[in-house]
Amino acid sequence: MRCQLVCLSLLRSQTLGDRVHQTWLALSHACHYHPYELAPTADELEGWMETVEALLRESRPAAGG
Repeated sequence: MRCQLVCLSLLRSQTLGDRVHQTWLALSHACHYHPYELAPTADELEGWMETVEALLRESRPAAGG
């Protein structure tokens, strides 16, 4: 997965690639149970969802193309 995230930064915008990489790390960490840590906040979850939505928009082929 790391290789794919690096390639994303090279093929798409660097900023989006970095955001997606950070989101992947955060979601991966959040999916593992840690009894001594707090759950992600609503703001964190919303930010992660916005990043995924931005990736999906950027990944879709252009209409009419």
